[in-house]
Amino acid sequence: MLNPRNFGTASEYAIAVSPWHGQVHYAVGGAMAKVEVSPAAANFWCWHAFVDELYWAWQEATPYQSFRWQTGTALHETDDTFEFEVAADRDVFAVKKSNTGSMTTELHILSAAGGYGCFDRQTRTALHRTPGAQFQFALGRDRDVFAIKRNGTGTHRTELHVLRH
Repeated sequence: MLNPRNFGTASEYAIAVSPWHGQVHYAVGGAMAKVEVSPAAANFWCWHAFVDELYWAWQEATPYQSFRWQTGTALHETDDTFEFEVAADRDVFAVKKSNTGSMTTELHILSAAGGYGCFDRQTRTALHRTPGAQFQFALGRDRDVFAIKRNGTGTHRTELHVLRH
């Protein structure tokens, strides 16, 4: 049997599977050997379920070879003034660090339930603008936003500013 870990792409795997897939059709004979009527053969569907299971095994053995989701969002194209975090419920937090109308760091939360085509919330925060790499952001399990100030602090230590959800 083919080891799914030996193939890096779906195309490589399909090329390897194709010859013996066809050989089974011809070895069984009858309707299975005729492309135009093979789906009418009772064993056709069992055979193809097995081939599908092999493909599933390949997908499991080689993660990140296909997209679970691919879509445009409600958020315009972004630049390096944004950072992104993903909540446990798969909502996407877009942290707008500078060049904001509110003169603060802003949150634009894309709704997973809405297919990322709408915002769950867009809001200013208690945090001033945070341009550049001075701040790094992280998201807590409770949706609190952690703003980590790396340098240029009044305390001369890394500072933590937690925005409460």
